[in-house]
Amino acid sequence: MTSIADKFADIKILFFDLDGVLIQNGQLDSLCEHLKEFCDKMNSIEMQTVIITAREEDETTKLLQSNGECKVISASVNKVKAAAEVLLNNNLNFDQAFYIGDDILDIPLLQRVRLKACPSTARREVKRNVDFIVSGNTAKEIFNEIEKQIMGLE
Repeated sequence: MTSIADKFADIKILFFDLDGVLIQNGQLDSLCEHLKEFCDKMNSIEMQTVIITAREEDETTKLLQSNGECKVISASVNKVKAAAEVLLNNNLNFDQAFYIGDDILDIPLLQRVRLKACPSTARREVKRNVDFIVSGNTAKEIFNEIEKQIMGLE
C-alpha cells in the first residue's frame, strides 16, 4: 500500500475547494495572507496551487486572484473539467494532482486525482472518498498540515 508521503512525492499541483475548506463558516480568517505564504513555499518547490470553487466571482475570489501566487477558478460546478483544463495547460495529469474538498460536488474530482483529502467537517460521503482527513479548521492550519505532509514531517 502506497503511503501518503509517497503519493505526495508525485504531486505537482494542489487543488483546493474554497467554501467549507479554506473558508469555514463564512470566516475569511486572513486567508489572503496565509494563501500567499503557502503559495510562496509551494512555488519554491515547483508545486502549483489552484483554488476551484463553485462560488460565483465576487470580492473574495477577486481578492484571492489578485494575490498573484494562486490561480482561482470560480463558478465551476464541473470541477473535473476545470481541473482538466488547468492540468492540460501545464502538461500535467490527474496522477500528479492533489485535491481537498468537503461536499458532494467535490466527489467527482476527488475520485480523479492521485491524492485526495477533506477537512474533518466534510460530509460523510466525501470522507469515504479520500486518502486522509485534515484536522485543521482554519486555512492556516490546513496549509500547515498539508505542508508537513508534503515535506514528509507527518
